[in-house]
Amino acid sequence: MLVASSLRSALAAHECSSLWATLMGMESIGIRELKQHTSRYVKKAHQGEPIDVTSHGRLLARLVPASDPDDPIADLVAAGIIRPPEEPGDILDITPLPQKPGRPSISEALQQMREEERY
Repeated sequence: MLVASSLRSALAAHECSSLWATLMGMESIGIRELKQHTSRYVKKAHQGEPIDVTSHGRLLARLVPASDPDDPIADLVAAGIIRPPEEPGDILDITPLPQKPGRPSISEALQQMREEERY
């Protein structure tokens, strides 16, 4: 009974990691496949295709393209933590929300806080 339970949980974990890879558009390969065809998968990762490496259905590693060490945003995109913007833009193009009536502006509140700290 314990073997059947372990087998069931291993299959569920494999299905889950495979489903996740499918949903995220990532290819998932076993460690043995990576050992046999390393250059093929490194080339795919270099071309921008993230690849999950598994062993017995468990995620071990993710191959992603290398990025510029001076660009932390590119590192986060490559790791799949954030997505690049759908449309290019500049943060300065965003219009601020209107000030609520009866409340000080941010500049006024900051000035007041600074004055209170001095005395």
